Amino acid sequence: MESVWQNFERLAAFIFEKNDFRVNVNTVKTLNKKRRQYDIIVRKNNQTFLIECKKWAGNRYR
Repeated sequence: MESVWQNFERLAAFIFEKNDFRVNVNTVKTLNKKRRQYDIIVRKNNQTFLIECKKWAGNRYR
């Protein structure tokens, strides 16, 4: 079962796609034995953006 944060990631990716960005979702990159996971990577016009989708509840991070 998917959770709400996955729906938010999908919505964010959809918005970028509709604005002509190339989109990769839930990508893992390894550099110098360090593993990083990115929620969304978008590319357009030789620019790359790394997007982390976070869910906040009130004034407390969950």
